[in-house]
Amino acid sequence: MTRKLSVTESRRDTAGQPFEITLSGDGAATASRGEGMFGTWTEGGKTAVITWNTGWTTKIAKGDDHYKKTAYRKGQPLDGPPANSSDAQKIK
Repeated sequence: MTRKLSVTESRRDTAGQPFEITLSGDGAATASRGEGMFGTWTEGGKTAVITWNTGWTTKIAKGDDHYKKTAYRKGQPLDGPPANSSDAQKIK
């Protein structure tokens, strides 16, 4: 069964610049960054895990009243400290 989901998150990149991530119901992910980031995502509990064409991995976790983005460099363990993190907002 295909889960219908279309979420756009507003967040900041490693340089502190805002950008958007879109998660589609078919498992595709895109980001509004200059280099044209795209990838795939899966859901585990209240967390979306995005694997990007750049080698980075992003997690978007839903808390009680907010979203949190954590990003991991290529090869960095996902259960360790992230390369960066920021708050996120669901905008659509």
